[in-house]
Amino acid sequence: MMAAFGDSDFADVIHNYYNTYTDGPYAAFEMAVENELSGEIASTNAAGFTVEDLTVTETHYDENKGILNLKVSFLYQGDQLLDHAYSGSEFEVDANISLLWRDEKWSFIDEDFEIINAVSDTEQAEYYDAEDI
Repeated sequence: MMAAFGDSDFADVIHNYYNTYTDGPYAAFEMAVENELSGEIASTNAAGFTVEDLTVTETHYDENKGILNLKVSFLYQGDQLLDHAYSGSEFEVDANISLLWRDEKWSFIDEDFEIINAVSDTEQAEYYDAEDI
């Protein structure tokens, strides 16, 4: 069945760029992540956030609707602003993504995008010195 979609694995379809980067679902996914995490980003002294280490942990394809549901995990990392105090620059994120198969390509479904969990590096135990805990 995957051959009909032009991909060898459902986990790979989020990375399909077709003719250009903006034609595929990944660019829309990145914008949705930025929109959903804008409040958390504002609490850091970092900029230039990007999705890193994107891993698809679960896939489910609904043949009747032509919708592929993906559970993913990734790091959302920014660059620390050098003239600001450190207040985090990375989030560990789990999310649900839905992609629609139409006109021979996958499209990102904004309305179905959901961040399940986002944990800042400042919320990790190793962020604090043992003496501070």
